Amino acid sequence: MQFVVHNNKIVKSLPLLLLALIASPFLAPQVHAATGVVCVAKPGATTCPSLQQTFGGAVGSSISVAIMAQGSDPYNSFDVSVQASNAIINATSVSLGPSFGVLAEECINGHVVVSNCSSTDGPGIVHIVAGSFQPVSTTAVLFTITYSVLGTTGASGTPIGYVTGCSGTSVPNTCVSLINPTTATPDSETVQTGVFNNAASDFALVADPASFTVMQGFFGSSVITADSLGDFSGTVSLTATISPTMGAPTPSLSPTSVSLVVGGSASSTLTVSAATSTSTGGYTVTVTGSGTNSTGQTVTHSIKVAVTVVPLAVPVFVKGLVHWTHNVKVRNGGNETWSGIVNNMAPQQEYVQVLVNGCLDTGSGCFTAMSAVTLLVSGQTLTVPTGFSFNAGQIGKYSFTATLIFGTSLDSSGNIMNPTTSPVAKSGAFAVA
Repeated sequence: MQFVVHNNKIVKSLPLLLLALIASPFLAPQVHAATGVVCVAKPGATTCPSLQQTFGGAVGSSISVAIMAQGSDPYNSFDVSVQASNAIINATSVSLGPSFGVLAEECINGHVVVSNCSSTDGPGIVHIVAGSFQPVSTTAVLFTITYSVLGTTGASGTPIGYVTGCSGTSVPNTCVSLINPTTATPDSETVQTGVFNNAASDFALVADPASFTVMQGFFGSSVITADSLGDFSGTVSLTATISPTMGAPTPSLSPTSVSLVVGGSASSTLTVSAATSTSTGGYTVTVTGSGTNSTGQTVTHSIKVAVTVVPLAVPVFVKGLVHWTHNVKVRNGGNETWSGIVNNMAPQQEYVQVLVNGCLDTGSGCFTAMSAVTLLVSGQTLTVPTGFSFNAGQIGKYSFTATLIFGTSLDSSGNIMNPTTSPVAKSGAFAVA
């Protein structure tokens, strides 16, 4: 085992096999300069949260805290020291994330678990040095700490953060380093902390994201998470209101209530839907949660989500205009045609395609008609034709819906890649005789 000295910080290096991988020729030089984030997250999280996470739990219970990295340049080893008040939450064990198979150092509360402890270790500190045999560049859990809840916090809780006083690391004056395998130096990172709060039998609400933009005719969403604080357990009912109300988009929650266990969390999705006629501008959605705590008191909390509605700027049927043949004669070839008048309101060119789906009014005998893919530059209006031929076995009355899909690029087969459906559709009926 070797030692690499970064100023006053001694970081134990990983085994020689990993050092060989760091120097191996298949690792091309990196030209990135990304600044990632090392965050405190709930177990099971797939990304770092946009807001600080709150943890809760009654005395005598245990909680798990995940330390994640996101948005970083590639790295294949890390050296991270996490700190919390061990009089409130006391670390008992650590498990490495699935991307890391080499544990070089584990020190909990100043006690050696694997290898050694360093001079910055002590009570309340979990210090982990570990690595991977392959570079990691995706969002990943570095490790998860299990804490026993020993005490009760004050009203503001107690932080779960990182040891300070280290230099030559990924974060100035902070004991957090993710080591780039090409340069053998720390990647640039920021940190996000968490908080543990069990001051009362209560819950907290968090919105992620806390603001978003939605275009007329479309929808946006935010995840609303309820966190148990103290010994709170039970149902939290959720409602959503929007202000101002005139011309506003429509907010909805799914589900409209969540169930919490002590120290746990549960989520609901807030969806804000804007019609093509919704007024543009800023709105505030207030999500309110209400539940009953362990003393029988009703506790209520609200959070606000900022929503901005912007003008419709995608290809659409002009005033919903689609022309078609209302009576189709099989003896004349049975050809039905639709002509969609399409305007590209987007600021860039778009590929468009008209899709017509319909069925006999009896519910059987369905069909799909597709136009050719057509390119429209910004602001262009064009008639896009679509057709379908019916035979004697398809006589009857049909109902249909014509929709428009669009995208900025095509695949190798000439199909629109990752198409979006325009919010303006046209429905109608015709007869085949």
